[in-house]
Amino acid sequence: MGGLITLLPESKIENYDQTDEITIGLQSSTSAKKNQKITLVMGSDDNAVITSVLTFQENINSSIIVNKKDSILASDSNDILVIFSHGTEKGMIINDELISWAKLSILLSQTNAKLILLATCFGANIYNYTENTDKKIIGWSGVSDAIMIGYVIALIVNTKFQYLDNAQANFNLLIDRYYQISDHPEQIIPLVYSKIELRNTYGWFGIVLVSSVVLNIKFTPSEVSTLSNLNIFLSVLLTILGMISAINPVFLGVIVLQIINIFAALTTSVSHHPSGGGWISFEFFGLPLIGSYIHGYAPSGSAVYTFLFWPDIFMGFTMYLIYLPLLHNWRWLSI
Repeated sequence: MGGLITLLPESKIENYDQTDEITIGLQSSTSAKKNQKITLVMGSDDNAVITSVLTFQENINSSIIVNKKDSILASDSNDILVIFSHGTEKGMIINDELISWAKLSILLSQTNAKLILLATCFGANIYNYTENTDKKIIGWSGVSDAIMIGYVIALIVNTKFQYLDNAQANFNLLIDRYYQISDHPEQIIPLVYSKIELRNTYGWFGIVLVSSVVLNIKFTPSEVSTLSNLNIFLSVLLTILGMISAINPVFLGVIVLQIINIFAALTTSVSHHPSGGGWISFEFFGLPLIGSYIHGYAPSGSAVYTFLFWPDIFMGFTMYLIYLPLLHNWRWLSI
């Protein structure tokens, strides 16, 4: 297999400025062409999106000028508009707001761009609302890897402007990345945006057997540090309460078991995040509540820790009384 593609240096992400005009890229033996510009809009500025943008920018021909704009409607290019952001099955994140695919299709129809590239997860969902538009919109179904989508967008742009040797280089890098994440799926950097999910388990004839609500929570490194201190405090407190018999032993045991597994999930997740952040989820299933899962995730979204708690009596109280004040307004942050 060819050389593996590594993540972009953290220093590049930290120093990234959305307002700069970009003219960097690979050199090509193709003669340079003038006035080749595209418009780029970032709907989110977390590390996954920035990684995707930098992958794109560093793999286009140096003659191509990328004008970065804050608004979709601010496009000054009559040719190509590229939007990098997070997406869900329902819509795309623009300026930290979830815009439905239906509304986004209307907004895109008002731009000057003839070709629009959606570098996001579930981008193909917009095709349900583009029957009456004359714009050529390209999106991809399902979850997209940030680096892989950066190569794909670079390949399309270089091909559009006839920088074919650059496009060939993009294709080779794309294949390398494909083999890399095929061998190591935990290295996928998803451009998916999801906080609370409703999942149904179906049986014969489409009958819903079990419904579950999944609460996804991402923590920044500073929040992980705060939670670690909280864990120490709770351990000491519960030990004291147990020693003086202030809490029923069964109740105390349930609480201790929950706390142990919550922090086990978080610790395992943190060990898979180079930046020190973490991602866990609480899955409540059954109505009335039957039980719950605690999951810890790698950055790719693959579960690296799972604990089943059944029957679940206290999870809701533990979640809302202890952890809710530490959440950051239900927004994904960079981890």
